[in-house]
Parts: sequence; C-alpha cells; structure tokens
Amino acid sequence: MQGHAGGGHEAIRSYRNEFRALASTVAVDANDNAAITFTDADKGVAVYELRVDASGSFNGAKVADDYEDLCDGDWDSTPVGDESGADSGRDFVFTGTDDDTCEGADELGDALVVGISSTDLYSTTGLRTDEEHLYALSPVFTVSPAPDAPAVSVSEVTDASARVGWSVPPSTHPIFQYQVQIRRCLSDIDDPCTSWTGWGDAASFGGTARSGVITTYTDDKGTEDTADDETLNLELKTRYQARVQARSRENPTSEILDGVWSEGTTFITGPAVPTGLLALPGDTEIGLTWQSAETDPAQLTHYTVEYADNAAFTSPQSMDTASSDPGANTLAPAELTITGLTNEVEYHFRVRAARGTEATSRWSDPVTATPAPATDYDEDDDGLIDVERLAQLNGIRYDLDGDGVVTDDTNTADVDEAHAYYIAFPNPVAGMGCPATGCTGYELTAGLDFDENGNNTRDDTYNTGAGWDPSATTPTRSPQPSRATATAIPSATCSSTAARRTTWACSAPWPAAAR
Repeated sequence: MQGHAGGGHEAIRSYRNEFRALASTVAVDANDNAAITFTDADKGVAVYELRVDASGSFNGAKVADDYEDLCDGDWDSTPVGDESGADSGRDFVFTGTDDDTCEGADELGDALVVGISSTDLYSTTGLRTDEEHLYALSPVFTVSPAPDAPAVSVSEVTDASARVGWSVPPSTHPIFQYQVQIRRCLSDIDDPCTSWTGWGDAASFGGTARSGVITTYTDDKGTEDTADDETLNLELKTRYQARVQARSRENPTSEILDGVWSEGTTFITGPAVPTGLLALPGDTEIGLTWQSAETDPAQLTHYTVEYADNAAFTSPQSMDTASSDPGANTLAPAELTITGLTNEVEYHFRVRAARGTEATSRWSDPVTATPAPATDYDEDDDGLIDVERLAQLNGIRYDLDGDGVVTDDTNTADVDEAHAYYIAFPNPVAGMGCPATGCTGYELTAGLDFDENGNNTRDDTYNTGAGWDPSATTPTRSPQPSRATATAIPSATCSSTAARRTTWACSAPWPAAAR
C-alpha cells in the first residue's frame, strides 16, 4: 500500500512510507495502525480526499472535520479516487471496522468483511471473495499559509516611469520574490475610472527589495494566450494601478507559495518633458527659457529647475517657477532667472514639469552656461564685433548681417543656433558695445588655432565636417594641410554673403594656411 500511496503525486512521494492503512485486522485496530488518537478536548485534524483536477491542482473534498468525525462514519464525502487522484470506480472500500472508535469487530480476514457504501463507514456487505481497495491515511501535514498582501505605495512618478514600493507581509516561510503588475484605466484622467484593462506583468524583484521602478508592462489582450502579449511603455498623463504579490518557499527546492495580491494603487503619470532649454549668461546670473507641449494648467502646476557646477548634478540646487492658475487657464511661466551665481564658473542646468507633488516629467536635456560681467564686444567702437575665440568665429554663421542679433528679419536662427551664439557672446552690454549706429560686422582680434589639441589631425571641434576648413586645398599650400592658424590682424573684417558658409573671406590678407 505504501508503494502506491505517493505514486501519483510527486509532491507527496517522499512521504509515502508514512502512509498507513485505514483498516482493522485481528492484530491491530485501524486507530492504532493509522495513529488515530483524539479526545473530547482535541479531536485531531481535518481529513481531505487526495484529488487532482484537470489543471494539476489539488482540490480534494473534505472527508471529515476531525478524527472523531472520521471514525463515526458520518463522512462529508466518500473518497473514490486512486493514488493518482483519478476516479477508481470502486463502490466498496474495505476497512474491517464496524464501530465508532475505528476499532475492528469484523476485522479484515474474519468471517465478515465490512466496508464503505455510500457515506456509511460501517455498512456490512457480507462475506466477499473478490479484491477490494483500502484507504491509506497520510501523516498530518501542516499547510503553510501563503504570504499576506503587502501594503503598496507609488512614488517618484514621471511621464514614463513610477517607483512602486511595498511592505513586508506576514509569511510563514521566507519571501524570495515580489511580483508587480500594472493595469491602465480606459477612462479620461479627468473622469472617474469606470473601466480598466486586464492586469499585466510589469517586473519581478528579489525578496530583499522594498521598491522598484516600473517603465513597462505586458498587455495580455484579455486572453490566456501569451503569444499575443504586447510589452507597453508607461505613457504620459495616463491613469494606472499597480499591485504587488509576495512569493515564499521554505527552501530553494520547496513548493512556491503565491501570496495574496494587494489592492490596486492608483497613480497618474506626469506631463511631457520640456524641450528647447536655453541658458543666457548674465552678471552672476543665468536666464533660462524653455518650451512645453502642455496646455492644461490642471496637469502642469509648475516647473522645477535644477543646477550644479558639475555635469553629474552632484549636490544640486533647485528652484521652482511660479504656479499655473487653472481658474484663469494660465500656465506656469516657461522661464526662470537663477541669481547669486559665481562669475566665470560653468554651471549645468536642467528643467522638468510638475503636477503638484504627485508626478513630474523626466529631466530635460542639460545645458551649460557661465555667468560673467557684462562685456563690451566692440572695444574700439568701430561698429565691428570683436572675435577672439573659435566659438565666436563659429557664431558668426548665425548673424550674417553682423548686427549682433540672431533672430531678426535677416537671420532666422533656431533655438540651438541662438543658444550657440549666446554662449559664444555671453552677457553683452547694450548693443554689443557698438556705437549708436549699430554693429555692421565682425573683426578678428586674436590668434585662433583650429588644431585645438595640437595633433596635426583634422579631429577638432570646428574642422570635423560641420565647422571650418582651410580655403586652400592644393598639395603645395602647406606641409601640414590639417593645421590652420589665424594670426591677429588688426581690423581684419570677415564677411560672407552666403548663409552658413564654412569658408570666409577677410578684408585683410590672412596667411595662406588660415584662409
């Protein structure tokens, strides 16, 4: 009997030698053989039928509430399954027991054989000469409860991500994993949610984790077929719910216990990332402007600017703009001036949109700027803007008429081009310092070395295809054709009539290697 007991179920196979026959013989009663003991105060444990459904899950019915109930013959269900949990097709199962103490008066092998008929433990069937089945009673199993549902929170919500956190729920065995699922609301974010998608897997985290950032989840399309599952990104200004389940096991080879799923925690992703951030240097200050696609004041309460003197934004400082006014349908201003900075120190800036304390956008791409005292870029007052750095020479392409203005009727610089010009000529005095008649061009006032790293190779900032090239290209023009040095020529005016030209002519003769 023990050889058969665990034969159909791998999960209990290692316990087969502890199964005992629920049967009385001349030598041993059923209660002794199966270790069935109970008192009025302690009636023992419940007994269930070993039964497996089509999916492989155990779902046997309860046979008796306790040992007293088992021995009195008034069973809730009569097990008819074999060791594999399948229907045995047997109407009678021998016990050799005919009273309410699981003791035998008509023991197996005696003149009468007693067994189960319907739900009666003691129906006497008379002497049988054919073979019948026996019940095998397992040892007592303590069922380990699965982990409870954790408490869930959602924080650090952006337009494309959210951090889901959870508590450690009560659990009999160690928790080795947390699973996070996401579902999306199908209603508008301004209306109550009346319909949700199905739950989709988002991520799994180790048992020591207490939170995790979610950026994607799986849409199961409402079917059990995983072939049509689709991985989706979290989208901006969209309502979602997150839930978490803890999973435990006694040891790495033990059966996994799936815990109770938490209730869904609702969150709404943040507004769009601001774009086109510009930083305009001033004296101990930087003026910032940017653009945003957001038009709803209810979804954008303010912007936050973060700045630091390092590209990693280590130990940054931050400042918020004024707030939106939904009542007046007025958006927060897309500009901010940071004051109290140190001149000649390069600062890094980035900005994000916020909806109160609930959610933000991701940070914008960073920009840099260096505050400096106001500068006169026409020190000799001849109406020509002084050029003494390569960045300034490059900036000329965005102001072809030489008036020091990059966005007028003559010039149509875009945001990035305007930024390049303002970085090249930061914090100018009024009118760039030119006379009242205005600026009319540029003049070179310092030597410029296009080979910035001095390696005689065209791999520098302004000669790699988008910058400046020597005007002479014949093999005899220079022994080092990749090196071009412009010497200072007083009042040498560079001009061009073609937009965005990379070769410029000058009113005074440049050395051949620098034209």
